Formats: sequence, C-alpha cells, structure tokens
Amino acid sequence: MVKRPLRRLAVLALIALLLPLTGCSTGRYRPGRAEDLPFPRGPDALPAPKIQWRHKLDGRLTDLSVASDAGRVLVAEVLESISGNRTQLSLFAPSGTRVWRATLDAPVRAQAISSSGELIVVSTYQEELLRLDAKTGEILWKAGDPGMCRPAILEKSTSILCQHDDDASPGLVFQVFSFDGKKTREQKAPWDPLLLKVSRDESRI
Repeated sequence: MVKRPLRRLAVLALIALLLPLTGCSTGRYRPGRAEDLPFPRGPDALPAPKIQWRHKLDGRLTDLSVASDAGRVLVAEVLESISGNRTQLSLFAPSGTRVWRATLDAPVRAQAISSSGELIVVSTYQEELLRLDAKTGEILWKAGDPGMCRPAILEKSTSILCQHDDDASPGLVFQVFSFDGKKTREQKAPWDPLLLKVSRDESRI
C-alpha cells in the first residue's frame, strides 16, 4: 500500500527532471546559442527594401517587365477616357527617367524585353506580334500570323518563341520567329499546352 504512491512519486520526479532537459516545460521555442548551431545563424530580420525611384503612372498598369542586366523597365498601361481606352507602352531607364512612350492600337496580351534591354516584343489582343525599337519606341515590324501568344526572347539562338495557350488558336503549341520577324518554325498538336519551358542552352523546348 505504501510502495505504489512512492513509485508514482518517483515517476513524477523523473518526468519533472526530464521536461527541462527536453525544452518542453514552457511550450515555447528557445533558440540555442549561435556557437551551438550546426550552421551560421542568419539575421533576425531582412533589411527593408530601398526605393530607387518612384514614378506616377498615366493609367492602369497591365504589365511590367524588367531587363535583368540593363535594369530597364517596360510598362504597359491602359489610359481610360470617355472617348475610349488607349494602350500605352513606356520604357524607363535604371535611373527612373522615361526614355519613351508609345501608343498601341490594341491592349497588350503579353510582353518581353531582353536582358540587355535592346529587344522589345509585344503580343496584342488584335492577334499581332510587334517588335519595337528600344531607342525610340517605334514599331519595327508586325507579324499577324501568330495570333495571341506569350512571347519569350531566346537570346542565344536569336529568336522569339511565341507560346500559344488556351486564349490562342487551338491546335497550335508554339511558333518561333527570327529577330527580323520571319517565322522559322511552328509546332502543332491536337491538345493545348499547360506549360512550356526552354532549356538553359535554348536547345530543347
């Protein structure tokens, strides 16, 4: 009759001793010392982003692309008015200065800018693929064949890949155009692609 309570007390005492060792006494996580961690501890908080420049837009933003190397920013907007909506493209320098603005006849479906910022292509809802002069914003050529697609610039192979999705013509997966607007390849299939990726060396799609 006496041994059982003592045994229970011994078990409770053992549990009480183990709880502080396992860190479960408070239910809160307590980080160990930096020298005890198997990896260097990172900063407690990430530094706040620094705003490089700010610009007030003329209309409603519909698309934005950044040239990864040059730092140029391509912005598509819709300017709404009583007389009708207009689509405007603007190119901004890394300093935030507007290089040019151009007006298009149709809304932008998708756009792309090369890493150097020297090549700009736009697909519109009028089923046209446009290439614009990166210095002036003037249209260099139009290709009306691709329909609505999502352009991607393949700089190593000097070509433009137009991916067709569910908004584009059925049965057409993608088309490839040269930088001067000539179609060099197209791929057809009885299904619509869900996703399209290009290898790093641009040799496989």
